[in-house]
Amino acid sequence: MDKEVEKNAHQFICVSATGTKHLSQEKHCQDASFCQESPNLGLIIAIADGAGSASLGETGANIAVKVAVDSIYSQHKTLLLADDLSVLSILTQAVEKAKNAVETEACIRGARCRDLASTLILTIATQNSVATIQIGDGAVIIGDTRGNITELTIPDNGEYCNETTFLTSPGAIQTAQRQVQHKDVQNLAIFSDGFQRLALKMPEGKAHVPLISLLFRFVEEATDMKLANDQLQSFLESSQVRGRTDDDVTLFLAKLGR
Repeated sequence: MDKEVEKNAHQFICVSATGTKHLSQEKHCQDASFCQESPNLGLIIAIADGAGSASLGETGANIAVKVAVDSIYSQHKTLLLADDLSVLSILTQAVEKAKNAVETEACIRGARCRDLASTLILTIATQNSVATIQIGDGAVIIGDTRGNITELTIPDNGEYCNETTFLTSPGAIQTAQRQVQHKDVQNLAIFSDGFQRLALKMPEGKAHVPLISLLFRFVEEATDMKLANDQLQSFLESSQVRGRTDDDVTLFLAKLGR
């Protein structure tokens, strides 16, 4: 992306920060993210959080986001988002490819699929519309042109506290959250579960409107995206955030071009 924001272009930032728990254990961030911009499909974004109990969770998360986004982007010149069913089918097929790729990697390594377990959120954002499929926790939040903020997805925390569904879990794709929103969408936030403790009122999963509004205004007003990226990184690594969560955090923010 050019340093200076082009008029009417999508403005977006995606930043990850290692949680204090992993820092104390001298471990890497287990979150992964990947984003591609397509002239006719808009933004294709994936965020995954490697399971803390999975020995290769970081590997699984990185494979999942890359394969999911690439499977859509590789076809972006021919894909048609004709209706809600077609876009949700495209997202589902991409997630299926990501799951297959993770399972193949597990086989190559002689590992169990659950050793590469991660969540996965995959989203296509065009001008005025957002479609997403989500397996596990984290969330997708949108803002419209009138300033209304809506949860497009909410965390899947399973039957018990701190439990969730992973890409490699039985029935994960069949039970995934799938949503499409067309109504004057202007802003988009996607985040892993580390940030949901700040951005959502749990357990109901409702957006913490003052914080989300501030973040949307931040990306809207950014004129230098490299500087904005650095500022967001500093925020995620600040005591303000780390005082609320010891988990890895990934946050994607966008103002959709119009």
